[in-house]
Amino acid sequence: MNVYKYSNIIIFIKRLTSKVMNRAMIKWTSIIAGLLLFGFGCYFIYECIHDLKALI
Repeated sequence: MNVYKYSNIIIFIKRLTSKVMNRAMIKWTSIIAGLLLFGFGCYFIYECIHDLKALI
């Protein structure tokens, strides 16, 4: 049931944003979101290495 709800929410968001945003806005939003996710991943790698050093 949760997968069904999730899918419907994603479809709703996609339809809403495709009506409001043009292709260029969607492209730049995706690029910014990707960079933020990459930075978030780098932060967790840094924290992992920092904690491993403290553990050793």
